[in-house]
Amino acid sequence: MKFKVNAPMVVDEGKHTGVITGIEYRDKPYEYTDIIIEFEEGKHIKAGYPSFVSPTSKLGMLMTAFGSNLMIGSDIEPETELIGKKCEFMTMNEVTKKGKFAAVIQNTLRPLL
Repeated sequence: MKFKVNAPMVVDEGKHTGVITGIEYRDKPYEYTDIIIEFEEGKHIKAGYPSFVSPTSKLGMLMTAFGSNLMIGSDIEPETELIGKKCEFMTMNEVTKKGKFAAVIQNTLRPLL
């Protein structure tokens, strides 16, 4: 298999608009639900939320903001509730040992009005 060598993705800090295109789940080191957002000509970024849904949890409040009706005791699927929704969010760049990365600022992902 051949891979094309690409330049690192650069994301300007600030406000962006996009569409939620996917949901991924991870369990190491903690259980998280990653919301995948496509923006700016095919660029993708992830916003992570603890995988716990209640009316007051971060993921629950996000789903409510996008129109989900959270009924105690019922089942809900983030894929059904979020994929395809237009959104806006803020980013900032973080520098780590591995390099410079864009991150969605906590609590800024919301429906595009």
